[in-house]
Amino acid sequence: MMIYKIRVWGLLVFYLFLILILVWFHLRGIIYYDEGYILHAAMQTANGLVPYRDFDMVYTPLSFVTVALFFKIFGQSVLVGRVVALFISLFSLFAIFQITKLLNASFSALVFASLLFVLWGPVHINFPWPTMFALCLTLYDLLFILNGLLKNRKYFFIAGIFSMLIFLAKQNFGVVIPLLSVVSIIYFSKKYSFINLKLYAIGFLLALLLFILYLSLTNSFFSFIQSFNVNTIQKIIFEKTLDTPFLYQGTLFSKIGKLFFYTSPLLISLITIFVVHKIKKVYLIIPLYVIAFYLIGIRPTTDLDHFVALLAFAGLNSIILIEYIKKSFHKIILYIALFIFIITGLYTAVFGGYYKWETPIRYDNTYDSYNRVKVFLTPSSLNLSNALSSYIDVKTNPGDKIYLNYYSPMVYFLSDRDNATKYDYLNIPLSYQKEVIKDLQNKKVKLVILNEVNLHEKTAINKYIQSHYHFDKKFGDFLGYYIN
Repeated sequence: MMIYKIRVWGLLVFYLFLILILVWFHLRGIIYYDEGYILHAAMQTANGLVPYRDFDMVYTPLSFVTVALFFKIFGQSVLVGRVVALFISLFSLFAIFQITKLLNASFSALVFASLLFVLWGPVHINFPWPTMFALCLTLYDLLFILNGLLKNRKYFFIAGIFSMLIFLAKQNFGVVIPLLSVVSIIYFSKKYSFINLKLYAIGFLLALLLFILYLSLTNSFFSFIQSFNVNTIQKIIFEKTLDTPFLYQGTLFSKIGKLFFYTSPLLISLITIFVVHKIKKVYLIIPLYVIAFYLIGIRPTTDLDHFVALLAFAGLNSIILIEYIKKSFHKIILYIALFIFIITGLYTAVFGGYYKWETPIRYDNTYDSYNRVKVFLTPSSLNLSNALSSYIDVKTNPGDKIYLNYYSPMVYFLSDRDNATKYDYLNIPLSYQKEVIKDLQNKKVKLVILNEVNLHEKTAINKYIQSHYHFDKKFGDFLGYYIN
């Protein structure tokens, strides 16, 4: 009984420690581009607009619709979005706990898997980003598939629902993970594979039909199909507009280091397969899920912010490695490697650039009490957000529409002004640009915000703005252009 109490208290202290870490990170910083993209979409949804029909989105809807529901209950602020992200992080940790428990793994396995998830996932991506939703749901899909294989086949029905939810979180993961789920059910179920696959298919199709029904009832079905075709199939697959090099320029030494770092989830998974394939065959499903999640997530854009979630998910391999590597020397190497990954994750989160190009998050120590923020920022970020919002309040009235010819949709959210067009993401074809220009004309948009970064782009939209609006005021890199 005493040993049991010690274990319970150890778990409680450990999870309290993780929660404190998550809260500290989730309440800091602000991202004008990607976070703003989700928050503005959630704001429009909460205000009664219909996704895809009334405004364009490059992602499937689960992330911003979830935030919109929280907005309806708690009001609209960056803080509320961060609370959603915090819940997703906590739900993910609960899934890791359940997977560890299902596999009868040790406390140390739980600790390392959880720390790797926290210190590579949510502390780097601390806002409601679709990839983190997809990661959370993939953990549950894996959990229910394992439960179906090891305990009761009824879990395959629930797994089917979660597989569809992965697609609603982020389409690339939602195409590949369900395929892996089907293969896993067929391969590991053996003679019961047809029954198990039928249960899975019923759950998946039920969730799919409900989504199609929602799109049909809101008259957004064809808009969704068009958006999926343009933003996913045409731009990403055929035009490759988001492609980046797998390894950026640098010395040979740095390239070798980056190559090892960026392929580490794959390498760790292959080692896990080698360790467990003759011992517990069904456990192969964990490294296989990690490999699938890695392969679909590492391209077309390869950088730290697209990679951290993949490495966070790869931490699940530690559950198996800690349990089944028996030789003392190999065990020591394993623990050293895990400690290095944990310390590196913490260091890059605290001292590295916050989400791509931003000031390190440790400098976000000034609380912004503005109703639509309510998180900790750097003094410069606080001054910029307040100055921009005040300027827009002076130049426009509530209900007026503005236009931002730069990918920083957070400006719409902070100013509580809607986009005069359907497009927050500005990598759009010429036909859409002409539609934007018509919206600016027909809706008599008085205020346009530009940015020094793309001020001299030779796009149709930029040419129109430069010829019809005059420069009024500057805020950091943002430029206010006004028309009387």
